[in-house]
Amino acid sequence: MKRRFLVFCLTLITLASFYSGAFSRIDPKAKNYYHKGLESFKKTNYAEALINFSSAISLYPQYEMAFLNRAYTQEKLGNSFQAIADYSEVIKINAKNKDAYYHRGHLNSRIGLDDEAIKDYTKTIGLDGKNYKAYYERGFIYNIMGLYQEALKDFEKCSQLKHGAEIDYITGIIESKLGNEEKAIVFFTNALKIDKNNI
Repeated sequence: MKRRFLVFCLTLITLASFYSGAFSRIDPKAKNYYHKGLESFKKTNYAEALINFSSAISLYPQYEMAFLNRAYTQEKLGNSFQAIADYSEVIKINAKNKDAYYHRGHLNSRIGLDDEAIKDYTKTIGLDGKNYKAYYERGFIYNIMGLYQEALKDFEKCSQLKHGAEIDYITGIIESKLGNEEKAIVFFTNALKIDKNNI
């Protein structure tokens, strides 16, 4: 037990020194622009935030958080394609950034690239098996595509993570589409029991 704890502590120290080392390599001017960008974003001054994050990136092209926050800013400005490009840059820098995969998936779905969205949500789930939103969004796309078995699996997982009337209702619809009327009735009944007013 003590040995495992010691290994765990050493791993944390190694990771902390790696990230602090990576952050310390960032040009101080880039950090300054990044923090200005965060302040502008908080004030909903997205045009100014975009300029600041871009300035940070121009000084340090591997600035993962600057790319991520510039992508969020691009989304706020309605620039879906630019946001997708920035999320892709984040993933190039850090292939384990689950937020970048999730948000890129959302945007890919919005512009009609459902296959790409499914890949991104699948990657998100691989990195975070408890990501309710990723299961929900992927299940929703599967449902639209007529892939009802896959959709059912995702909504079953949603129910395990956060059970509620909406998920029972959607599951009932999918069971009905699959011809499982008795199961559908059970889910619709459960949904009504949970929340009679919002179905």
